[in-house]
Amino acid sequence: METLENKRFKNFLDAEKKFILESKYYKGMELNKDPGEEYIIECVEKKAKTFREMWDLSVCKDCNKSGECGNNLRLDCGNFNVLIKD
Repeated sequence: METLENKRFKNFLDAEKKFILESKYYKGMELNKDPGEEYIIECVEKKAKTFREMWDLSVCKDCNKSGECGNNLRLDCGNFNVLIKD
């Protein structure tokens, strides 16, 4: 059985991954080429701390759907679905 803490951590990682991949996509559009794996490393180094701080303030950390849209880091959300233990 998955613990609530494990669910929260998995949702955080899924949301952060989506955030980083979207950032890479938009950077690629700006450059008109794939910025490569180096961009992912750079993004983690520069944005991971801020992402975590914003995650902790968001309702996403307590939502079942945060793996899908938690990268938006909402303070309020009409699609919020409380994260509960199985």
